[in-house]
Amino acid sequence: MDFIKRPAYLDFLIRNRDKENITVLTGLRRSGKTTIFRSYMKWLAESGVPRNRILYFDLGQRSLRSSQSPEELISDVIRRLSPREKNYVFLDEAQDFPHFENAADFLFLRKDIDLCLSVSGSSSVTAPLRRLLPGRCLEMTVFPLSFSEYNDASSEQSSASEKVTAYLRGSTMPGAAFFYDSRKETEGIFSTVLLKDVLLQNRRFSPSLMMKILTFLSVHGGETLSFPTLSRELGRPGHPLTEHTLHRCIDGLCQSGLLQKIEVKMPGQSDINTGSFQYYMTDPGMLGCLLEQRRLLPSLLVRHTAAVEFLRRGYSVYGTPDQSIDFITEDPGFRTLWQILFSPSDPDAVKKADALLKAPAMYRKYILTPLPVSFPTSPEITVTDLYSWLTAPPSFSPLFPETGKS
Repeated sequence: MDFIKRPAYLDFLIRNRDKENITVLTGLRRSGKTTIFRSYMKWLAESGVPRNRILYFDLGQRSLRSSQSPEELISDVIRRLSPREKNYVFLDEAQDFPHFENAADFLFLRKDIDLCLSVSGSSSVTAPLRRLLPGRCLEMTVFPLSFSEYNDASSEQSSASEKVTAYLRGSTMPGAAFFYDSRKETEGIFSTVLLKDVLLQNRRFSPSLMMKILTFLSVHGGETLSFPTLSRELGRPGHPLTEHTLHRCIDGLCQSGLLQKIEVKMPGQSDINTGSFQYYMTDPGMLGCLLEQRRLLPSLLVRHTAAVEFLRRGYSVYGTPDQSIDFITEDPGFRTLWQILFSPSDPDAVKKADALLKAPAMYRKYILTPLPVSFPTSPEITVTDLYSWLTAPPSFSPLFPETGKS
């Protein structure tokens, strides 16, 4: 498979070149951060920057060596700098290096360094760096392939519905999506993330407990879950899991980037329901590593895919406590309510449309369908199919700053 182009992320790095900030890419391991760095390094070289001033350090490999002090890393970087010139320094897989934030803090203060970091995991992993350099970290989450990226890279000649189905049921990880045995590659990536970014970071909890929690949250993607409910469901009869244990385990799964957690609130209300959340897999294709194929219902795959796409586009995303509305999204220009429906004969079709009509008029109202179908709805409600929505540019996104509001 040829190199997969991801221009939105490359543009983010180019736009922030030579700013007085550290540029940080976070995201699930193997989501494409290193490849994006290499694309940017290639762009720098083609823009006239001498290659000896483009310095790349794989801290994941370096952490396997005996010397792991920030001072030694700083010395190695400084030794390779071109004096009295601007140098572009890339620290890849920084989370694998002990106290990487101390080295980054020191290097950032040098006027001859433009510093970029990548971190596998969520933005919580970079919290120590943000505390050292408040307001100086420009951070972007790298998600697995969007449908547009997947579609552009695919050589398959197929219909829109076939492409959407392949995207939903396959992996969205760049290193697995187009492999002959995509399922096997996805399982390998999943096992690596689970070991390196979940289990080794949370040694006090057993692998079986982590898998049990992850599987339960994935199966119930789109359902609003409270910690008392999870405690009962995931514990043994008469021995519920403590909320402290649940918090630690779920935080570990979210920090790894495997899971995305969204808050819940009612339409028209600003208050967040702090005791309940919804959870979604960052790569819906990894659901196949947890569930039997017969349990991978289309409705489950669409919910996970839609949630991640909203987050990828930079929206603030919420569920509702009573699940009357599938998603609430907010951006600087619009607030939108979303319902996912498969056909007019869906048992919930009338109820879901009615919930949209009863919602405050301040919201745009959408029904999202996997395939193009006609719904007898009010003029207040827009019906769009999954293919059209996934391929349309977003009305707002930090990834697409040139896109205007529609």
